Amino acid sequence: MRLHTLTIQAFGPFAGTETVDFDRLGDGGLFLIHGPTGSGKTSILDAVCFALYGQVPGAREAAKSPRSSHAPPGRRPEVSLEATIRGRRLHITRSPAWERPKKRGSGSTVEKASVRVTELVEGRWRGLTTRPDEAGQLIGDIVGFSREQFCQIVLLPQGDFARFLRATARERRDSLERIFNTGIFTRVEEWLAERARTLGRQATSAESAVTHVADLIAEVGRSPQPATDGAAGLDALVPWAAEVASVTAATACEAELVSAGLTAERDDARAALERARTLAERQQRHADTLRREAELSERADQRRALDTELAAADRAARVIPLLRAQEQQHSRLDKAEQDVAERLGLLGGILPGGGGSPPPGCARPNANGATRSPGWNTCAVTPNGGRNWSTPSRNSTPRWRPPAPSWKGCGHAPANSPGGAPNSPPSWSRPAREPGRARPPPRRWSSPG
Repeated sequence: MRLHTLTIQAFGPFAGTETVDFDRLGDGGLFLIHGPTGSGKTSILDAVCFALYGQVPGAREAAKSPRSSHAPPGRRPEVSLEATIRGRRLHITRSPAWERPKKRGSGSTVEKASVRVTELVEGRWRGLTTRPDEAGQLIGDIVGFSREQFCQIVLLPQGDFARFLRATARERRDSLERIFNTGIFTRVEEWLAERARTLGRQATSAESAVTHVADLIAEVGRSPQPATDGAAGLDALVPWAAEVASVTAATACEAELVSAGLTAERDDARAALERARTLAERQQRHADTLRREAELSERADQRRALDTELAAADRAARVIPLLRAQEQQHSRLDKAEQDVAERLGLLGGILPGGGGSPPPGCARPNANGATRSPGWNTCAVTPNGGRNWSTPSRNSTPRWRPPAPSWKGCGHAPANSPGGAPNSPPSWSRPAREPGRARPPPRRWSSPG
C-alpha cells in the first residue's frame, strides 16, 4: 500500500483543513513524523486508519466523536485519503457522525456518518460505493487486513506494539500469514496431508484386496501361501502366484479335454432321453386310443338304439302337423254340430204341432228298446207323449224340413198332426260321442211361449 495524499478537516486537534503530500515525503524513501506532544502526530495515523476502516485505533475509539472541538460549529469533519493498494488507485472520503446547528431555527441536529469510495480507471474516477458497511468490506478485501490486524502490523499506534509482542502464537501466525500471504502454502500443506491420508486408505484397501485374492488362489490352487510378515512383504506373493498360475493353466488344459468328452456324453444322453420321452408319449397315446375304442365298442348297442329312436322321432315330427290339422278340423266339426243342435232346438220350438209320437209302423225299436224312425239315429218317447229327436248322423241328411215336418218312407203323418196327439214342443239331443273325446258344455234352449 502506498499513500499519496491525506486531507484532514475538523478532525482531532486540527480545527481547519490540513493536507499531507506523501508523494513528496516518499521521494527520500523514508520519512519521520515528529513534533512536540499534542501537535497531532498520532492524529495523522488515526486519520489514515479512519479513512480506511471508519474507526480510529487504540483507546481513542471510545471517544464520542473524532471531530475537533476547536473547529467552528458548522464545519464538517472529514478525512480524504488517496492511496494505491495492490495496484488499484483509490480515493476514500469519510465523515463521522457529528452534531451541527440546524439550518432553520435554533438548536442542533445529528448528521449521520457518510463515505464515498472512487477508483481511478483509465484516467477517470469511477464510483464504487457510498454505503459504510460495503466500503469497510471492500477496503478490507483490497488491503487484506482487518482493522485490528492493520493496527498491530502496519500502523503500530502508541501502546499497541507491546500488545502485538504479547500476542499468542496463533494470533501472530494469522497476522504474519496475512502479511506475507502464506495462505497458499497452508492450503498446499493441508492438501498434501489430505492426499497422504487418502493414499494411505487406498493402499490399505489395496493390501486387503491382494491378501483376499491370495487366499482365494491358495484355496483353489491347493498351494500354501508364503509368509508376508518379513521385509519382502507382499512382494513374496508374486513368484508364488506365477507358479500357481502356470500349474493351474496346465491343469485347465487337461480339464478342458476331459470336459469336452463329458460334454459330448452329456449331449448323447440328453438326445437318448428325448427319444425315450417321445416313445413313451406315443405309447401312452396308443394305449389311450385302444381304451377309448373299447369304450365306444361297448356303447355300440346303445348308440344303435339312440339312432333308431332318433329316426322314429324324425318320422313322427313329419306327422305332427297333420295331427294338429285333424284336431283343428274335429274342433270345427264339433262346433258346427253344436250350432246345428242349437238351431234345430230353436226351430222345433216355433213350429206348430211339434209333439206326439210317430204312428205305428213308422218306428222300430233299436238295440236299447227305443223306437227308431227311418233316417234318424234315435227317437226316444218322453213321458208326456212328446219326442226327443236326435241330430242326424254325419253321413246322412236330415229329412225333416221346416215349417211342415213329415215322415218319409211310411206314408203316415206324425201323431201330433190333425187328429193325432196334442201338440208338444220336441226336444232334440245329440248322438252319443265316441269314447275319449271331450264333450262340449251343454247349452239349453227354451221355446218361446
